[in-house]
Amino acid sequence: VTELLNTACSSAMPGGGTNIELALHCLHETEGNVVEALKVLVEGPQKSESHPLADYHYTG
Repeated sequence: VTELLNTACSSAMPGGGTNIELALHCLHETEGNVVEALKVLVEGPQKSESHPLADYHYTG
């Protein structure tokens, strides 16, 4: 998990890698699966319009 959060802060990530909150949301969505969370983090959040966080803007 620590390495996922470190990677999320890397400038190689979409958006400049400035958002740990997004990484934690990805980890939650994948029920703790770090590899899947990394995939979601790279692809960006994909939420349906009815999802409570659909219009949430992550800083960064």
